[in-house]
Amino acid sequence: MLRLCCFALLFVVVGTAVAADSAAVDLRYRSYRNWTINLPSSGWFELNDGIRLRHANGDRFAVAIEGNSLRFDTDGDGTLDRTIKPLVDPDTKVSTSRVILSAITAEGKEFRYAVRLRKDAAGWEWAPGGAMIGNIQTAAGPIPVRIIDQNG
Repeated sequence: MLRLCCFALLFVVVGTAVAADSAAVDLRYRSYRNWTINLPSSGWFELNDGIRLRHANGDRFAVAIEGNSLRFDTDGDGTLDRTIKPLVDPDTKVSTSRVILSAITAEGKEFRYAVRLRKDAAGWEWAPGGAMIGNIQTAAGPIPVRIIDQNG
């Protein structure tokens, strides 16, 4: 019931605001060092064959599991150039970390992509760690928006 009331209140506030220029909203990428965003469901993906993210040099970023650490190709050139040592939560025994990947798209544009990492009894998994953010300008003031990639 509380969720329904919150949604109704949000609809009343946002539903009556009309964007000044509905043609475009400038968005920029933001990575989150500490992930505090609550989502309806979180998509975590196996890390076995790398991070599936298309760039000019291929369709994924290479990853190698070495003991408790991970080695990453962070720039898409195929060379494992960074070692990630996770932090272990003493209560849950889950290892976590993050890494920023950067490369060039097939169209020649630079991009950065934040990745959250975790290891539990099932093994290493990854999830997106950033969002496209911006503001919709309205007569009532700016409305912040975040577009979060949940399907990797």
